[in-house]
Amino acid sequence: MKLLTVEPMEAEIGYAIIPLIDPAQGGDMLDRIGTIRKQMAVEMGIVVPPIRIRDNIQIKPTEYILRVKGAEAGRGELLPDHYLAMNTGGVEEDLIGVPTKEPAFGLPALWIAPDLRDKAEAMGYTVVDAPSVLATHLSEVIRKNGAELLTRQEVQKLTDMVKESAPAVVEELLGSLSLGEIQKVLQNLIREQVPIRDLVTIFEALADYGKMSRSVDFLTERARESLSRLISLKIQGPDGVITAATLSPNWEQKIMAGVDGDLTRGWQLNMDPREVQKMIAAISRAVDDMVVKNLPPVLLVHPDVRLIVRRLIEGSIANIFVVSYNEIVHGVQIKTVGMVE
Repeated sequence: MKLLTVEPMEAEIGYAIIPLIDPAQGGDMLDRIGTIRKQMAVEMGIVVPPIRIRDNIQIKPTEYILRVKGAEAGRGELLPDHYLAMNTGGVEEDLIGVPTKEPAFGLPALWIAPDLRDKAEAMGYTVVDAPSVLATHLSEVIRKNGAELLTRQEVQKLTDMVKESAPAVVEELLGSLSLGEIQKVLQNLIREQVPIRDLVTIFEALADYGKMSRSVDFLTERARESLSRLISLKIQGPDGVITAATLSPNWEQKIMAGVDGDLTRGWQLNMDPREVQKMIAAISRAVDDMVVKNLPPVLLVHPDVRLIVRRLIEGSIANIFVVSYNEIVHGVQIKTVGMVE
């Protein structure tokens, strides 16, 4: 039976990486994993299951593979006695090292000898040790796959936890929605990097609107609106201003005209694929422009089309926050950087 069980998360490592993991050889990776799991609980509101680590003699000695429910979710290579130097922009001088790519974000980088560390930092490179490279990659894999890790059993534990402090909310909620529907809403929130720590607020919104519709899409949008303060905080700059591109009314009307049905009963989009591709390309250009200006990529859209726009672009444009006007808390200043025509 043990052969049939699939670990929620595991890391397969080549034998050269074992010293980074094994406490007997001075490795502190297990402590770092404990810290990552705590960090994810605070940041995303999810309890990351224990991560199993096992050696794999079939991969290169310096290689590792990260798996979520048995499927590969990331891989990379580590030179344990070296440092990774990344040119985050503006460094003109070259450095002697082994060219590679930083595994979490795919940035060009170099593995350098320990005695070059100070020189690299003085030149302006960002320098990290091998365990930090693995820890960063692991954190990113958890962020991207957090929704997969939120099982129905985990949702049961979360509802039991809320029941202790807010029994009336949970009782009302479970009177209209199943555990599976609650799980799907929470997974949708995590998928878009919306933390689910404030479960009482989420459950109150679901209890209110669950009487009107059991559509997961409809309930997700209402839950997001109940978390407007949190979403606004997440996308605003250090000055408290939200800088965003807006979708033109022309595009919004085209999307609305192409929707059959609605979020409460179920919907499908009948829009010319060429038009969809044009819109994705226009949004992509706006995102690139914001990234160049060092701004978080935020697209502000009408509440009726937010989910549809998000679904259309999620396969093509990563790391973009698609938010509706209803998800911005009252009183926050919005600065627009242009309209996606």
